[in-house]
Amino acid sequence: VFETSFTAIYVVEASLKIMVNGWKKYAESPRNMFDLTITILALLATFYVYYPNTFNNSRLIQFVVMVRVLRLGRLIFTIDAFQLFGAVSLDIIPAAIPIFLVLLFFEYAFASLGMALFGGLITRDPANQISFELLLARDFVDNAYWAN
Repeated sequence: VFETSFTAIYVVEASLKIMVNGWKKYAESPRNMFDLTITILALLATFYVYYPNTFNNSRLIQFVVMVRVLRLGRLIFTIDAFQLFGAVSLDIIPAAIPIFLVLLFFEYAFASLGMALFGGLITRDPANQISFELLLARDFVDNAYWAN
């Protein structure tokens, strides 16, 4: 219900901006085009999820809500107090790429090690004694932890 309300508010906002400024002036601003893209995605996702069909998963709406938060990111460049912070953050990204690559390598190495050591040990197969004992463990079941 709230998702649909926010989508309606954003549609009205985009419509009013287009009517007041005209399409050409509206389309010249990258911020407006970003907002319009997010609004159209939210509108399409809302129709797709709520229109009667076989798809009834609300994860699409949750994803659109997450993407909509990116609209707040543009405030970093709008408010004077945050402009320096935003500019420095963007300047740091290229210099931080080697660090992110090293972190990605370690994450991949530990994930591979974990799969090699523990892959297949936690299943719903009652023939596997370890997994059968875990199925009976209350904390394991209450937290809904299952292997992918």
